[in-house]
Amino acid sequence: MKNKMLFIMSLILITLVACNEPRTSNDNHIVIDSTDSLSSIQEEDSVDNVSWLLAEDILVPGTADLITLSPDGKIIAAAGRDDNEQNKIWIWDVQSGKLLNEFRHSNYIYSLAWSPDGNTLASGTGKTSLSDEGEITLWDPRTGEIKDELIGYNKNIAWSPDSKFIVSSHEEKLQWWEISTGSLIRTSDHGSEIRAIGWSSAGTYVASMSTRQFMLWDAHGSLLKEIILHGEGLAQNFTWSTFYSEAIAYTDTNNSVYTLFNVHKNGRPKLLTNAVDLGNIFHPGKIAWSPEHSTIAFTGKDGIYLTNWTDGEIDNTFITEEEISSLVWFPDGSMLASIGEDNIIRFWPVNILSNTQQTQVEAPPTGDLVNSGSSSNLPLYIEIQEPLAGNETIMFSGSAGENIQIYATIQGDVEFQLIDPSGNTIQRMYASTDMVGLTAQINENVTLPNDGTYSIIVIYEPVDVYRIIVEEDCNSDGSACVQNTREEYEETIYPSISGAITRN
Repeated sequence: MKNKMLFIMSLILITLVACNEPRTSNDNHIVIDSTDSLSSIQEEDSVDNVSWLLAEDILVPGTADLITLSPDGKIIAAAGRDDNEQNKIWIWDVQSGKLLNEFRHSNYIYSLAWSPDGNTLASGTGKTSLSDEGEITLWDPRTGEIKDELIGYNKNIAWSPDSKFIVSSHEEKLQWWEISTGSLIRTSDHGSEIRAIGWSSAGTYVASMSTRQFMLWDAHGSLLKEIILHGEGLAQNFTWSTFYSEAIAYTDTNNSVYTLFNVHKNGRPKLLTNAVDLGNIFHPGKIAWSPEHSTIAFTGKDGIYLTNWTDGEIDNTFITEEEISSLVWFPDGSMLASIGEDNIIRFWPVNILSNTQQTQVEAPPTGDLVNSGSSSNLPLYIEIQEPLAGNETIMFSGSAGENIQIYATIQGDVEFQLIDPSGNTIQRMYASTDMVGLTAQINENVTLPNDGTYSIIVIYEPVDVYRIIVEEDCNSDGSACVQNTREEYEETIYPSISGAITRN
């Protein structure tokens, strides 16, 4: 979308269960009895909601500070050291808490990540005899066999959503790996020590974060932009939104959580909540965005806090009484899993109702109530009152040659896209207000080309308005003056839409 603001603006959508004696099959892998195999667990029928899978807490037989969930939420893995100081990865069935597998490492494990397709578990270890950089080991989580070893950066690992690539980092460098060939595609320089990396949910971007900046890269490792962070604290950790493909939330040492929308445009960090108000301190501020997209979980010194990203209010708190070292959401957003200093994997039922924005359509005398994904007759009356950001889909039946009128009064930044039954965009309508308090209109007459079900996609974003401040710096005698300009945040315009789709 294109902005039409009078001020300079940027868009911000800114559980131990006894098991059989293990048998060793090779130097790295310990196999638990085959009747408890991981594959037999994964071949069970999938479920739409995994909240029934809640296990009791799992006590790690050693120390661990990393956990990761399989994409279906049925298996959980942890990495650390056992009671004999051996570097290990353990895998449990979440429902029963039964230990399924153990993998032995020769070096300390810095990172652990399950591929989105569930077929591979990646671990990053420290320096080896082969490399001063360390290595990334790709495991088959069902058999414990090593698929490949990538000699390179290892401290952070991020899978692409299609499981075809890995980005890894160590110190200031990033590396892009192609999994099918095991080849290094590219090495990039962030410019300062990297604290976290992550791949956006759509696979379009990779973000790397240091204490004072984000670097945004495309999927092939080309730098797209740099986002400087000007907050009082130093950035600690971040999470991509699993719903909004260009939104990030991060924590900092000033006990704050920020959101950052429209990262590819001119998104600016926006304070969401500050843990000082909770009498708490982040150590070190783990953060994870829920798959149901409205909730952000972050850690404090002795608790896990849940906040709605729309308002920063604390919706729920889990008192852990120890520092959390790893935090992950179940794939349906019904539970969180964490591990802390006591080396216990705990499961936290969240039971938060989804807070997705919904299109509210009044049912006219001759029309039906419209919900996203349903079909309806015209006329349709549309009302969206001050949502934060998102896309809505309105569907209706139409006939070839029929004329319809789309009318709406807009505040904020809104685009309508009319999609024909074949999925082609046949009309785009855009409106943006010039300043706070003003409205704009969309008023279009369209002739429908075919019979079938049409869709109108409504895309809306809030707009942060910044005022330009011009200051003069002059010599004492006034002989020479230099004008300096800076931006000062003034206000956020939240979208509101009201209108109708009618037949002419």
